[in-house]
Amino acid sequence: MDEKVKQKLLLLLDKFVSVCEQQGLQYYLAGGSVLGAVRHKGFIPWDDDIDVYMMREDYEKIQTLPNKVWGEGFRLASWRKTKNYTYDFLKLELTDTTVIERLHPVYVGGVFLDIFPLDYVSTDEKERSKQLKAVKAVYQKFVESYITQDCECSNVFQLMQLNIRRFRNRKPDVLDKWERLVSAEVKSKSLMVDYHSPWMHRPLPSEYIGSGIPMEFEGKSYIVPSKPDAYLRHVYGDYMQLPPKEKQVGHAFDYINLERRISDQEAKEIVRMIKNKYRYHSNLKHRIKNLLHKIKG
Repeated sequence: MDEKVKQKLLLLLDKFVSVCEQQGLQYYLAGGSVLGAVRHKGFIPWDDDIDVYMMREDYEKIQTLPNKVWGEGFRLASWRKTKNYTYDFLKLELTDTTVIERLHPVYVGGVFLDIFPLDYVSTDEKERSKQLKAVKAVYQKFVESYITQDCECSNVFQLMQLNIRRFRNRKPDVLDKWERLVSAEVKSKSLMVDYHSPWMHRPLPSEYIGSGIPMEFEGKSYIVPSKPDAYLRHVYGDYMQLPPKEKQVGHAFDYINLERRISDQEAKEIVRMIKNKYRYHSNLKHRIKNLLHKIKG
């Protein structure tokens, strides 16, 4: 990881922790950040972000804080308040930097810290399965309407369908419904899930998260889940085993500027170039697919 990126990420983490402590909000390092703390005492060498958890109640509270609590140079971005935001979770960003991610080229943000909510789920397997099915169905509408890009359509008919879905599925309505589903009240508080994770179908015993414990990360102490070994085994399996070299990769950034936030005009030009880039690959893939079909026919 670039040292400049690392320092900016730690700046974000320290600001986030400071605000949480001032406001009496609970947080935990999450996912790869917990793995990094346990296995490397800091960042995973090829990682390029920091993830944190908040319980749903605190996750909602932090969104109500006035902008002034973050101070100059920081912004809490959300789908409720931030223009062109195409994520369904929160990001704390540095406003004097620029980042455009491959899967979200419409949104021009800054170097970020990802904030994910934890929700309780039913202990009844059938009830939980029913809820998860409903959650996935609503989330699929969001992905198809707001994550899928024009350039991913290989013909006019697909593009028309995409625009119809966008017209029918207003983002606030879809995400409001999704958040009502994931945060639904349950009788027992013994199981929880991060609906943004690949392991959402495997509920996490809430005792793994608990009230958290301090752990070293890049020379400082931050809160991690109460049972980090059990948590990491649940999420990653044999987490001490390094992945193969080809899987030691970070995020897919199409553009990053650590020195400044680019202008709207610059952003439009970069986004246009990104879309053209992937439109070419999309069309090429479609042509090859059609050619192979003809050959087989």
